[in-house]
Amino acid sequence: MCRVLKVSASGYYRCLGRDISIRVLRRQIMEEQVMDTFATYKARYGAPRITRELNALGTPCSVNYVANILKHNGTRARNGKAFKYTPRTEAMTGVADNLLKRRFNADGPNQKWSTDITYIWVRDRYQAQMERHGCSPSMSRKGNCWGNAVMESFFSRLKVELIYAEQYRTVEEAKSRIFEYVEVFYNRIRRHSALGYVSPAEYERKCV
Repeated sequence: MCRVLKVSASGYYRCLGRDISIRVLRRQIMEEQVMDTFATYKARYGAPRITRELNALGTPCSVNYVANILKHNGTRARNGKAFKYTPRTEAMTGVADNLLKRRFNADGPNQKWSTDITYIWVRDRYQAQMERHGCSPSMSRKGNCWGNAVMESFFSRLKVELIYAEQYRTVEEAKSRIFEYVEVFYNRIRRHSALGYVSPAEYERKCV
């Protein structure tokens, strides 16, 4: 082997007797921490969020360093293309005025909520429920999805980080996994870049 690699036999045996360098040892420890974090968050975190998570735990590292480790191990976070929108006939009815005008930023929690719906036909519409709770609806012009881009973005992330990676045998199983993703992970754990890489629950606590 030494002959093929053009390495002296004496140099090879000296190398075997050396202690692992601090640099190599640090790399091994970091690889373990990065891959453990990647697995903990079920491949939903890429280099930026893994870096934030490790820094928050007291392990200093850079995004490029973490990205290099992920690439070296042949791993990448789940990701997907932007959502595609095809307006349906139902989207053209019951349209309210566009109050938000895509101004999604808010000074504090519970000032602006974004929702979306799927159609299950009953006698009352969801707008009656909103009125009973004192909410003011806001919609962009007919058939325009961009006024609801933040909610469409959430649905896209939900599908990429959860739905596409799993198969559900029953409706109850799907409900349980979606509930866990939204209430446990997305709202209380996941670091959101739009919120300065803190969870929505943590961001709300800071605003109170």
